[in-house]
Amino acid sequence: MLNQENANNLLASIISNINGINKEILIRHPLKLYIDEIEKDKNYHGYVIKSKKISNICEKIVERHGVDTLKLYHKAILLSLLLNNIDKIKDNCIIDDIMSIAHNNFANVFNTIIENKGNFLHADDNFRKNLAISSLRLIPLGAQKINISRIPYRMIYKGGIRQCLKLLYTILFTLKGLKPIYEIHTDSIDAGLLQEFNLEGWTRMYERAAVLLEKHKDVKGIIGTSWFFDPVLSSVSPHLKYLREIVTRNGGFLFYMGIDKGNDAILKSKSRKKLYDEGKYVPKKYAILWPRNRIIEWKINKHE
Repeated sequence: MLNQENANNLLASIISNINGINKEILIRHPLKLYIDEIEKDKNYHGYVIKSKKISNICEKIVERHGVDTLKLYHKAILLSLLLNNIDKIKDNCIIDDIMSIAHNNFANVFNTIIENKGNFLHADDNFRKNLAISSLRLIPLGAQKINISRIPYRMIYKGGIRQCLKLLYTILFTLKGLKPIYEIHTDSIDAGLLQEFNLEGWTRMYERAAVLLEKHKDVKGIIGTSWFFDPVLSSVSPHLKYLREIVTRNGGFLFYMGIDKGNDAILKSKSRKKLYDEGKYVPKKYAILWPRNRIIEWKINKHE
């Protein structure tokens, strides 16, 4: 749980440090202006903040006062968001189970500031996620975090004509639209998330997502893209096949998204690395797509 008094005291200290560098910084670039831009950019863009105004603020601070000053400024932004949004967690997370995880995530973000973990720059994915958590655009559900997004157009042409037709049919007649949809993400620095990275944890995560879908009737379902949805893992890493099968065996779809050029698939497993080096395994990305009615039906059937 976030200690608001400690967070307020730390924010006041950081603001004092920024003013000690140059009092004009927060006059020219008020924290509220940056935060207002974040609030404007919540829909359908994933968890990454996309704002030219924010980019300009960052460039000007670095140009005039250096990268370390921008990092300090970003810590103040995170603390302001945590304090502004802690009372809004209940409205966004709906049930006690999700609220408890969200409060823990707020405390985790605060700890990254205290311990000076990370770069506190937009190029750093961990900072992007912390910014999204603090602004409640990224909601933690345990084994994954979710945000409002849309089905990317690139899915249509990634897997050939058969996949194209399958996806178009799904969009037109099952989902009835490209957006809004919940997109799931792995947060590798969240120890609580990693502890839930198993069949039981993913089952709990999808049940929580189903509760949100029951509340938000306009959301089309759930989408996620990763190397660990690749069907070949049934033979390469059979202990991970549940990640795909929990969806595909319960009314969800699978779509090919191309070769995975990241290193996660082979960095985390000596056996996969060996197969990769021998030319017997090429990591590929697949997207799961689970329509809202089917995941809700799955949740209901589990509890009957």
